Amino acid sequence: MKKTLHLFLFSLLFCSLLMAREVIMLPRVATQPRSMREVSPWEWQGWTSLRTPAMPQPPFSYQAFGAYDEQHLYITVEMELGREPHAGHGCGVPWFSEGAELRFVLPEPDKILQIFLDASGVAFVQRRWLLQPIGDLILRTRATATGYALFAAIPWSVLSLQGPPTTPLSFNLLPQVVERPLKFQRDNLSIALKAGQATAAISSPMELAPAIDLNPEPRIINFGKPGYNVRELQSLLPAIFDAKPQTAIVMIGTNDITWSKKRLPVDEYEATLHRILNAFREAGVRTILITIPPCIEEYVAEREKYTHEQRDALNSEINEFNARAKRVAAKTGAIVIDYHEQFKGDIRSESSLIRNEANLRSKDGVHLTAEGYRLLARLLADVIKANHLPTDRIVCCGDSITYGAHMNGQGTTTGDTYPAFLRTILFTP
Repeated sequence: MKKTLHLFLFSLLFCSLLMAREVIMLPRVATQPRSMREVSPWEWQGWTSLRTPAMPQPPFSYQAFGAYDEQHLYITVEMELGREPHAGHGCGVPWFSEGAELRFVLPEPDKILQIFLDASGVAFVQRRWLLQPIGDLILRTRATATGYALFAAIPWSVLSLQGPPTTPLSFNLLPQVVERPLKFQRDNLSIALKAGQATAAISSPMELAPAIDLNPEPRIINFGKPGYNVRELQSLLPAIFDAKPQTAIVMIGTNDITWSKKRLPVDEYEATLHRILNAFREAGVRTILITIPPCIEEYVAEREKYTHEQRDALNSEINEFNARAKRVAAKTGAIVIDYHEQFKGDIRSESSLIRNEANLRSKDGVHLTAEGYRLLARLLADVIKANHLPTDRIVCCGDSITYGAHMNGQGTTTGDTYPAFLRTILFTP
């Protein structure tokens, strides 16, 4: 009797959720979308809009469309920010980055599936608050002059379905934009999707703003995430391995030392880094480990409210972390680039590779200048060529230094990031 009552209450709750959502009939596409290979926004206009006139106006301008076939559910978002996009420029946690979250109520009771689509081209799948491999989910991203476009092809199996649903599928779409200083704006669009039988008519191309691919060189992928420490980089491994890397470049540890909210004991750093490098080794991925650059201690201490003792110990801690990192590299067979050794002389001077008051009028003291990224790319290219490392798929893994914070093209393989300079060196004739 109690079990029956619980089932009845759950069914009543589930039906109430659906009643609160507008049921939208999705069109069935006759052929697999071109966006499976490259973002093609014009074809989405023949799909069903996930926004209707009856829905409240969102806090920012975006469009969303949906369609399906026997294998996939297709969801797209076109975001108009009115400014140059900062793809993935969040606070270092995947679901706080710029992009969108898809939240599905699955057929099983009490199960919510969350799919996080980062505008920098990284996806996460989370079920019951546990990260899981993405599997066959496909994510395509593209920056436009004033925003970005996302395309996701989600296999029905990821949603615990054998094929298109016969009853409405409860669904939340949460696009998010990031403002500075850190402020997150989200719009929670609650709908229920129902598969139809009509074939969508693909309209002619619409007028679009000129678009630039976030990662135009598919052989290099920028997996740098602002704010990451070594623990969070380990959580990113499922997404990194889904990219099928052949060579991995790892640079992590600055936040583990300098950022008060992300500080970790050196023993934990060493153990976690060992798990990361060992995972690459076991997968047959050739790995390069880059040592942590020094910091300008007084800048960091002022920002983080460190004591004099903590301030004076920062670069000594960096030296200890680097020693542990080299020990891990020796155990796992990773190649070491001792980038720390490149920082000779006064790192507070105008010629420093570290952002400071003399060269960029900035009390940064942690991130690199464009010349710092360019030098790092040259060192990497030399090591890759000397050791005959594969270049068909290189993944650059790390924190905001890999991301290219404050640089043109941050989060991508364009502009002044080290993945961009490396792309130019390796692949420009």
